[in-house]
Amino acid sequence: MFKFIYQCSPLEKVFEEGIPSFDRYHKTSALLGEEVAFQIAMRTSENLLSPCELNISVESDLKDIEVCQVINMPVFVTAYSNEHDEGYLSEHPGHYPDLLKPVKNNTITASSAATSVLWVNVKIPADCKAGEHKVSVTLTEPLTKMSKTLTFTIDVIGAVLPKNKLPVTMWFHNDCIADVHGVGMLSEEHWALIEKYMQSAIESGISMIYTPLFTPPLDTAVGSERPTVQLVDVYKDGDKYTFSFEKLDRYVALAQKIGFEYFELSHLFTQWGAKHAPKIVAMENGEEKKIFGWDTDLHQPEYPAFLDALLPLLTAHLKELGIADKTYFHISDEPHLDMLEDYSYAHSLIAKHVEGFTIMDALSNYDFYKKGVVQLPVVATTAVEAFLDAGVDIFCYYCCDQRLNHVSNRMFAMPSPRNRMLAYQMFYNDVKGFLQWGFNFYYSQESKDKLNPFKSVDANKTFPAGDSFCVYPDPDGDKPWFSISGKVFLHSMQDLRAMQLLESLISRDAVNDILKSELDDLSFRNSTQPAYLVLRLREKINERIKAEIK
Repeated sequence: MFKFIYQCSPLEKVFEEGIPSFDRYHKTSALLGEEVAFQIAMRTSENLLSPCELNISVESDLKDIEVCQVINMPVFVTAYSNEHDEGYLSEHPGHYPDLLKPVKNNTITASSAATSVLWVNVKIPADCKAGEHKVSVTLTEPLTKMSKTLTFTIDVIGAVLPKNKLPVTMWFHNDCIADVHGVGMLSEEHWALIEKYMQSAIESGISMIYTPLFTPPLDTAVGSERPTVQLVDVYKDGDKYTFSFEKLDRYVALAQKIGFEYFELSHLFTQWGAKHAPKIVAMENGEEKKIFGWDTDLHQPEYPAFLDALLPLLTAHLKELGIADKTYFHISDEPHLDMLEDYSYAHSLIAKHVEGFTIMDALSNYDFYKKGVVQLPVVATTAVEAFLDAGVDIFCYYCCDQRLNHVSNRMFAMPSPRNRMLAYQMFYNDVKGFLQWGFNFYYSQESKDKLNPFKSVDANKTFPAGDSFCVYPDPDGDKPWFSISGKVFLHSMQDLRAMQLLESLISRDAVNDILKSELDDLSFRNSTQPAYLVLRLREKINERIKAEIK
């Protein structure tokens, strides 16, 4: 029936033409409330019709199990030219495994000519009985009735995986949701989809939600604009402004219902230097008008006056909602050192109104912190050393530029262990949170074109595949489909939470000693590790948790 069939770990990327590099992933351990996965890679024998259908059945006392087929996606850009390190699976265009398409009707199509891969996702209930649980997957060829059963064992440890203590965000693009599904912005259909995408974000290990007070000025070509998505209604009467926070309240309540604890408010100035206001629309004389945008210079008095009217009311409202201590403000994304003067001025316009809140921005030059213009630097993983050496509390981030020096990232062309190593580096270096810019960015670079994410996974050949999104829209408008890159990131954040639990049982230093017993170098520039070592790191953490709770 099968030319070959292997069980392999979720850290294996199996290509259509490939054979798994190891077949020894038959068991793992997990905490209560955790999610684990394994893969089944196969080719049918050549005497079967090619392709042929296989029926799938799953037996287990664990009930929350989903089987997906791994789909290889067409990739043109794997990395930027030769500007990358050697820690890649390939630098060439081709088809790379990423999309996890839910199996429907318990049937898949397999072939003798190409490798087919199943991703079996298992969620451990919080009230699950501790001990070993087995998941058996049987594949049957309906004509010959020949079948093959594979069994995976999960040693469930009787301790609940805690919530992540640290904020984790991937920027949530509400306009992309509306556009890719063809619904009106902030229509009831859009709100229903926002809820489904929020649920997927929570299930991807994200705990902080990007919240568009006004249309986010992110990845937008100078002079152009993204579709209007604005949660604060503005009413303009001459030089006076009034505001309604009804949509903002709905967004916050929805996010809290789903499980978000942290909120980051959209940037109050344009990207790469804070030179202009974001697009803001208002009702004036009964007509909706754009009152600020690219034609609003930072130093013109109109926008500071607007902020003076808005921010005292907004901060008071956030306190009324009870989220002030978990809400973060942004000024401008990724300012460079030559933009320090403008950024500092923009900071002065904001800071006087947001005392008690935190201002955070993605910036990697230490001079911004030394000047006191950002309380919480969000630093690229390629630039964290200066901040860590100075003992500064930071978030870290990666994007398309973090492709050198063996830092962690989620690109399709990178091996999955490189994605999962992030948690161990964050814990060891005591980093306070994580940011990535693209949970669901379905536009081309600078938002010039809408894209079909099933046909373009690299932002129309501009970003390395994997950079701009980690979920795919369900064509039927149901909850988005996950990806290998997104699920491996979730597993990384689960590792982080397990380390936080163990820290509460022993100490941070003791946890770090366990990590150091397996890996001497836990800097951010040492992410290209073999899968077995990354899996062993987690097993060591689980073994110690199991010993401590006894």
